[in-house]
Amino acid sequence: MASDVSRDGSENKRKLDEDADAGGWVGPLPSEATQTKKKKVLEYERLYLDNLPSASMYERSYMHRDVITHIVCSILETSSQVTEFGHFFFSSFHPGQCEWIYNPGDAISTVACSEKSTGKIFVYNGRGSNQPLHTFEKMHTAPLSRIRLNPKYRVIVSADKTGMLEYWTGLPSEFKFPRQVEWEFKTDTDLYEFAKCRTYPTSLAFSQDGKKMATIATDRKVRIFRFLTGKLMRVFDESLTMFTELQQMRQQLPDMEFGRRMAVERELEKVDGIRLTNIIFDETGHFVLYGTMLGIKVINVETNRCVRILGKQENIRVVQLSLFQGVAKQHHKHHRQIDVPSELLPSSNQQQTWICTVLPQVIHFGPAVWPTTTVESIKLTFFLIFSPISPGWTTSTVFGRTTKGMEVVQRISNLKVNPKTDKPYEDISIINIIVK
Repeated sequence: MASDVSRDGSENKRKLDEDADAGGWVGPLPSEATQTKKKKVLEYERLYLDNLPSASMYERSYMHRDVITHIVCSILETSSQVTEFGHFFFSSFHPGQCEWIYNPGDAISTVACSEKSTGKIFVYNGRGSNQPLHTFEKMHTAPLSRIRLNPKYRVIVSADKTGMLEYWTGLPSEFKFPRQVEWEFKTDTDLYEFAKCRTYPTSLAFSQDGKKMATIATDRKVRIFRFLTGKLMRVFDESLTMFTELQQMRQQLPDMEFGRRMAVERELEKVDGIRLTNIIFDETGHFVLYGTMLGIKVINVETNRCVRILGKQENIRVVQLSLFQGVAKQHHKHHRQIDVPSELLPSSNQQQTWICTVLPQVIHFGPAVWPTTTVESIKLTFFLIFSPISPGWTTSTVFGRTTKGMEVVQRISNLKVNPKTDKPYEDISIINIIVK
């Protein structure tokens, strides 16, 4: 038996020596231990980018007397801008941050307003008296930097200058903590991130589905959170130190232009202009846009990549952004409200000044979709008739007589038209028609 053990031991020793001589590796190989990470790809990214701005140059408006501080787009092919000359007054205190915190269909249009020197938040009826409906006395201990409504989940997020973020609800839920979120204690979230970094948000935005929350803070970092869990998803460093290092590693701009833009950034910090920088989501929620010293960055938050920089060649510093995607509704600028009561008439009764709708195969002044019970949808076109028309129109036409508002009809009839098509040079929209 002793000889057998000795033989086995010598065989094992010989085997280990052979492995050592062959350069064997104890344990799994590195290629087996670490698997190559797949590069994350956003499906249909190119399609989404085709629906975002792509111009390298923009026009500048010289119609404003001061720096534009806010801009908002509407679906009526118009935008509104606000400068420091605009004011909003409250009689009982000096307001800080304000935000409408109601959803369409709510009985009361509520607005939240903070006191500038404290952390108090007052909620008012936007169409009522100056008596608050509710007051948050101790939710924040410092002046607020931002209040924003997430309309999808009907949750309001407020942030103060100590870096504290709070979730709360509006009047329909009696201003309680929201049940929709997936956390109970803030320690289970990353919402203390701002306080840890000794910074605070100056801009808040939500994706259209409400599931993502984007912020820009005073430390010039962009942070993307998952709204329901409060967990940090992405961080993008847009600090001046980062841009300086980037310029040294790979030149982004000519040295003289880079120095000029750095001077502009430092001047913005002196006058507290950085707080005006906002961040917005596109309609898909996959991209965020915000202004930097290099231009407007378009970031894919799913793949963690900067996919586009807009206006990099411009010498202006963009701070406020507003994005419109889709088809704008045309609205005649000279006739904001056209309220023309009318009555239906038989198609054989053709006189002047009729309002009618006709199936579109003649001329088009602005088609609209008119649902019916028999056909899924029929496109109709509205016309104002100022002179006798040919009998061919009566086969598919419903006529009506204008009973009030003839002065509006007269103004429209005096508009210049194209002599070849008989169509007005300026588009006209009928906002409201009362049919009796």
